[in-house]
Amino acid sequence: MSILSTCLESMIASMSFWPPALPAKFTKGLRNEEAVEGATAMLQCVLSREAPVEWRKGVKTLTSGDRLRLRQDGAVCELQIQGLAREDAGEYSCVCGQERTSATLTVRALPARFIEDLRSQEATEGSTTTLRCELSKAAPVEWRKGSETLRDGDRYRLRQEGATCELQIQGLTVAEAGEYSCVCGQERTSAVLTVRDPSCGGRPRGWEKLGSPALASCVPDLDPASSPSAVPQAVFREPLQCLQAEEGSTARLQCELSLPNATVVWSKNGLELQADGRRELQQRGCTAELVLRDLRREDAGEYSCAFGSQATSATLTVTAAPVRFLRELQALEVDEGATAHLRCELSQAGASVEWRKGSLQLFPCAKYQIVQEGSATELLVRGAEQEDEGDYTCDAGQAQTTASLSIRSPKPKFKTRLQSVEQEAGGVARLCCQLSEAEPGAPVQWLKEGVELPVGPKYEMRCQGATCELLVHGLEAKDTGEYACVVGGQKTLASLRVREPEVTIVRGLVDAEVQADEDVEFSCEVSRAGATDVQWRLQGLPLQSNEVTEVAVRDGCIHTLQLKGVTLEDAGTVSFHVGSHASSAQLTVRVPEVTILEPLQDMQLNEGQDAHFRCRLSRAASQEARWALGGVPLQANEMNDITVEQGTLHLLTLHKVTPEDAGTISFQVTPEDAGTISFQVGSCSSEAQLKVTGKTQELAEQEKEVQMYAWGRQVLVGCINGEECGEAPEGGLAGVGMGALVSASDSHLSHVARLMG
Repeated sequence: MSILSTCLESMIASMSFWPPALPAKFTKGLRNEEAVEGATAMLQCVLSREAPVEWRKGVKTLTSGDRLRLRQDGAVCELQIQGLAREDAGEYSCVCGQERTSATLTVRALPARFIEDLRSQEATEGSTTTLRCELSKAAPVEWRKGSETLRDGDRYRLRQEGATCELQIQGLTVAEAGEYSCVCGQERTSAVLTVRDPSCGGRPRGWEKLGSPALASCVPDLDPASSPSAVPQAVFREPLQCLQAEEGSTARLQCELSLPNATVVWSKNGLELQADGRRELQQRGCTAELVLRDLRREDAGEYSCAFGSQATSATLTVTAAPVRFLRELQALEVDEGATAHLRCELSQAGASVEWRKGSLQLFPCAKYQIVQEGSATELLVRGAEQEDEGDYTCDAGQAQTTASLSIRSPKPKFKTRLQSVEQEAGGVARLCCQLSEAEPGAPVQWLKEGVELPVGPKYEMRCQGATCELLVHGLEAKDTGEYACVVGGQKTLASLRVREPEVTIVRGLVDAEVQADEDVEFSCEVSRAGATDVQWRLQGLPLQSNEVTEVAVRDGCIHTLQLKGVTLEDAGTVSFHVGSHASSAQLTVRVPEVTILEPLQDMQLNEGQDAHFRCRLSRAASQEARWALGGVPLQANEMNDITVEQGTLHLLTLHKVTPEDAGTISFQVTPEDAGTISFQVGSCSSEAQLKVTGKTQELAEQEKEVQMYAWGRQVLVGCINGEECGEAPEGGLAGVGMGALVSASDSHLSHVARLMG
């Protein structure tokens, strides 16, 4: 296979291109977030390099404003959503070109709670009364009287406007007296409605037979003497009131009966209560009281006080003890660029807190770090800047602490800042800045990509008065980057770009001429080492290293191309390209002449034998080889075998010749075949002599007599035994008949057949 064919196959199998700049990719994608309603959510992702991005919610593109804030600090991209609402939940995406990262934001709805409870009321029979409560937000509620669920209609009117809920009862009767509740999920508020009869002078009326809990009764003035069988029944004048108390405190549930010293039974969630170390059951006159000390969360529930068939109930809610700040935040002032530590200590370890700057909730990110260890919590503000000044608050729910953060701006240090520089490789780059005033002894730091540079042959640092200078010697491509000069907390930045010098061709290609199957090498010298934009071509097609082509670089500047075992197809133009420069040369491929390594050998044979001739060449010949006998070309037939073995060994076999072949162009081994045997290919040839010895006269005569006897014409036994033979039939052998095997004319025809093919 030629080098050119191999090159074409390589191009088809894989095309080589110089790649464009790699697009930015997300090295850290968005993560699913979950936050409560009203809080602030932060979505953050990181790119492999700084690049513009677009934020989306579903298919809608987002922009900063209102409750959304889009920020990008280098490769870090952030989306902040303040005052979360239920509709903010969904899939958010950050898109950079063809790259995309997505995450789901889940907004947990805060349960509605009662911010204004029901209040117990007294109303006159026949009038209209309204029970009202208010929730923290609009939510569905259920109204109940005792355990009975109330529906809108008849004398009940259920209304709700936003978070305000109302129950209106028209045409009050004594039957409407009792405990009413408004229920929203797990939240509940209750109150007692007392109905008074105007016929009793506004006093409660009713007897035991009314039997309704918390029912106001009207007790008429009875004279025991005039009616000894009338015994008054005690009723609850003041029912229990729902109570909310903090964990660890003391709760008191009180009610007032119409008769003193009435025996009552206290129960919680239907289970009777007994006095113990934390519970105390007291009764003073008409007042019954349940005292619960050192409240626990499990003490919450519905408590009842019962007297006979009369009962009153109320709900006790136990709230967690509020978190207090044992040590509050302190005002802090730090230098610009430093890290500010805002620290406070809580009364409970692990208490949940929220950090804010002004009204903006803060989340952990590159700027802010929130640390909580035990009861202590700390906010770290990294790389403090002027915009970080302000009031910071740590909110623990019912308690908050606020302190201000101030940033000290150092006085200007740089009068002239660093300027970006572009310099050719191998040269010296100079970065220079000037301070506002000379400060003897002030430490000056030089950095490259944030890493401090060492003083040495590569980096030379000078300070003369207020001028600071950095010299970068022996510039290389790796010296490209961002450099900084730091003095007293102040920093000035500039970039250095090392430009590679143009590579030129110092010594071009030279024409070459080689024989086929030999190796040939071309070389081209360029102006400097390290050139990468180079390419070899053969007949305009790019070359790459493979089994027949070797591309190499010697001593950095000499580029070589070795072509192995070239063929005639490889002849043509060889070119070398570097940048915009090129050099070419011509490759000439010579075909070596064919030589005879093993010439023909003279042969001497007897008549009737086969003659074998062989001639070996130096290589396989592209031209046709020719055999000749006496100058006449020979062809392969039944009399001549002409073959070639291994491409270089040519063989000729002449079968059984006759005397007629001598001196003719045929090449059969008979007496007539004696003569010159020649072999020719291209300009090379070889000759040999073939000598054939004929049979004796006596032996020939005996053969003739035997043949005649065979045909029955004449018996010549005496001739065979050595006796005198008789005469042959008239006409000689020619008259024997058509069946004679050998005759003078047969020998001649054999010789002609050898040459005619």
